[in-house]
Amino acid sequence: MKWQFRFESVLRFRKQLSDQAKMEYARARGELDQGLKALDELYQSIDQNFKSVQRLRESGGLQAEKLKTHDEFFTGQQIRIERQRQKVRELKQLAEEKHEKLLASLVEYKSLERLKEKQRERIKKEMGKKDQLQIDDMVTMRHRRHEAK
Repeated sequence: MKWQFRFESVLRFRKQLSDQAKMEYARARGELDQGLKALDELYQSIDQNFKSVQRLRESGGLQAEKLKTHDEFFTGQQIRIERQRQKVRELKQLAEEKHEKLLASLVEYKSLERLKEKQRERIKKEMGKKDQLQIDDMVTMRHRRHEAK
């Protein structure tokens, strides 16, 4: 007698949901990583701008037009950084939501998987008991035959 888990289709569905949640979380995490990298690049560009301004000052040629350009660049970068930081916060929130969804789907899947395993073990024990009873019956019948002779 072949045993089949009664909720096998539900288990497969939960597995699909879990796999989908894993992919969505990985995608959200990748977008967050890209956002953080872009933010880091913006900070690096500001550092380079400061170094450039420092070199201008050290060379003694404080050129007002160049300093104004660097100042405008710095102001623009600050605006870009604030926008990117907001975007990163949103991406982080999204990644956290996807992670929570992943954890919830894994809990549902694992609980059904544990139920399946418990039922399998119970059926295995029952089958072992039935097999043992059949063996005991055969031994008893052989013993009776030998006694009857």
